[in-house]
Amino acid sequence: RDDGGGAGAGAGDGKDNGDGDGVTRSRLVRRTDVATMNASVRQMTRKRRQRRPLNTISGISNCDTPSTVAVLLSGYLKVSIPDAGATSRHFLIDPLKADTFIAGTAKLEDCEGSSAALRLGECLLNRIEGFQPITSWAIYPMLTVDELRARVSQAELWQQIRSSFDVAQTYRGLNVFAPVLGNAQVSCLRELIDYHRVYQLMEEHEQSCKQRASPEPRYSRVIFSRLEAAWVVPHPPLSLLNPDVLWVQARQGRPGLNDRYALMSRDHASVYFGRWKLLLSRHLFSRLTQPDVLTSIPEVFLQKVLEAHRIPVGTVPALSWLPCCVTPGVCFMKLDCFEQPLMPGPLCESTKWIEFDPRRLKVRSSFAWSFSSWRSSHAVGALRENGAGDRAEAGGAGSSVGGASNKSVL
Repeated sequence: RDDGGGAGAGAGDGKDNGDGDGVTRSRLVRRTDVATMNASVRQMTRKRRQRRPLNTISGISNCDTPSTVAVLLSGYLKVSIPDAGATSRHFLIDPLKADTFIAGTAKLEDCEGSSAALRLGECLLNRIEGFQPITSWAIYPMLTVDELRARVSQAELWQQIRSSFDVAQTYRGLNVFAPVLGNAQVSCLRELIDYHRVYQLMEEHEQSCKQRASPEPRYSRVIFSRLEAAWVVPHPPLSLLNPDVLWVQARQGRPGLNDRYALMSRDHASVYFGRWKLLLSRHLFSRLTQPDVLTSIPEVFLQKVLEAHRIPVGTVPALSWLPCCVTPGVCFMKLDCFEQPLMPGPLCESTKWIEFDPRRLKVRSSFAWSFSSWRSSHAVGALRENGAGDRAEAGGAGSSVGGASNKSVL
């Protein structure tokens, strides 16, 4: 996290907090004619996709054949987004045939030119071209600390929060109200507001389709991923992941839950993306204890929120990574970079086989569910070339809690 990096967001949405001015929006931006990306990460990074530039003209959302999966992405557009999002498109969005929603933020100084261009952030649109086609996107001006303070002071319990906050009880001043309270160099509030905004983009799309199509299109699964995440292997089939569980990537002994990726049911999405609204609610301390709110780092706060709503959480191997931040005075941990394995099992490019073999994956919740193993071995293209037409059925042995090992074709 840094003061203008992955946690970059602005304030609440236009409906709740009246910040609709200066927002660049689009619906279903123009599709781009691209060649199929090579499965090899090295070859893919050498070849740039041929893309048409994004524009600011609103289009019409496609409600005729709606996807059942939505991928929601958010963050500051000036960060380094691998291949302008093409890796996320190739390894996350396309394998799941998902719709894509992006809520980005931009600083006024990011673009040169007229004041109108500054507000729109048009100079940054090329940074998300690789995500195309995008179902819905919007760019918001990044709020200053004073503007954030004005927004969060609308919380019904703000006076109690401000008077009770003690920075000495936090880890390096990190808490969900930063940068207004505690560490002024991090963007926790902006991050939570970003989640709220991108969730509203999805809701608006669902409502639009509800008015124009029957039956009502409604996503069954929702995925969050950071804009700057570098995906390196395809997302596993959703049939292997219990829809009653909210899935996150393993955090390797650190406190809290990894908040860089999450797969959840549609019913759980309002909780995951609703943390900003929870902070403003008078019910905040009826859901969580005061220490949980005032002293928790964002990853622990996420865990506490999900536990309060009795949402079981499971872990999956890491399939993506974030670039290491080594800029002194910008990175939250400064030069504290470390190596972390992506996932167990081999990635064999010659045969295009990818093997997932995490052991003893546990669902972290009061339900105490657990299962001993989850194994999915699938071929990206080799089996089809050999004429093997069988595909994994949803609800198969590999998708049930406590089920036996299962092999599936992606």
